[in-house]
Amino acid sequence: MARRLVPSMLIFIALVCNAMRCDAAGTSDSKNAAELTALCDLIKLTEADMSALSDEKIDTNDLTIMEALNMTLADPNWSKQFSDDAYKPTDETVPCKEKAATDPCKSHWKKWETAKVKAKGDKIRPNKLKLEEAKLTSPYARAASLQVASLLEAAEELKTSWENKHKAHVNGVKAAVITLLNKAAYNLDPVPAQSNQKCNVKVDSNRQTTCALPKAGEALCGALVCICAKGSTQRKDICGDSSTPDLTEWNSGDMKTAYGTYDHICKKSNQVKLTADAITSKLAALKSLYKNVGSAGGRAVILGTKTDNTPAKTTTMRRA
Repeated sequence: MARRLVPSMLIFIALVCNAMRCDAAGTSDSKNAAELTALCDLIKLTEADMSALSDEKIDTNDLTIMEALNMTLADPNWSKQFSDDAYKPTDETVPCKEKAATDPCKSHWKKWETAKVKAKGDKIRPNKLKLEEAKLTSPYARAASLQVASLLEAAEELKTSWENKHKAHVNGVKAAVITLLNKAAYNLDPVPAQSNQKCNVKVDSNRQTTCALPKAGEALCGALVCICAKGSTQRKDICGDSSTPDLTEWNSGDMKTAYGTYDHICKKSNQVKLTADAITSKLAALKSLYKNVGSAGGRAVILGTKTDNTPAKTTTMRRA
């Protein structure tokens, strides 16, 4: 019943920023459109459905069903003392009379009455089966009651184990994952609402330096600008967008305004439910676009299209 965050999820988030190499993009319109889509899909993970990461509670619906089934098989001489009407609970219970409101007797009584109310519904019993009171005291009914009670006890032990041993270890996981995704996408957490304030990546010296490791690994938004934006030698709409931003000489400033041009495009990517499989599949789509260029002694892995007049920077080959 315990909910775990798959460890590989955090590992793959880290790989987004550590396994990327972006060179200056090519010279033909839309040549890097596929890379734009792949990067946008990863950036969109910051807005994914993260309900699977809820660490507040676990699903105990099966436990409540077992409690109700246990009540349907209980000795009628015992179960008849509980109300089966949610709107007319027992006002003054004899066993709990004059006991404090915090006494376990009252919480147990409320739990049993809740089970009695749920047991009354036809949907709770297989095939809407309802046993006559006379049969509930038969050997078969008593044996079935003992089996259900045993299952209920085991389920309650699992719930107690979750509360006492495991819950504390996953509290805060959702917030931690959101932070990792935001930093992977924008090098920033929390992320501002304004499109032209999100990409926290500085331009360093020139395009080749800015778009090579380690600089290119700062954020996905920076990689996106690297493969799409114009500069002094690249004047095409290489990602297929006629409003391609221009960083001129790529020697100063940051990428906030440049990325703002593409933020609305990334927002159009499909929203997915955040799981380890969702992250790995989108990373695989991006990694399928990596290119191995150069020759012996000067090989590199790049994202985008290398220009003829911009030699690939020699890098050490790494396995992502």
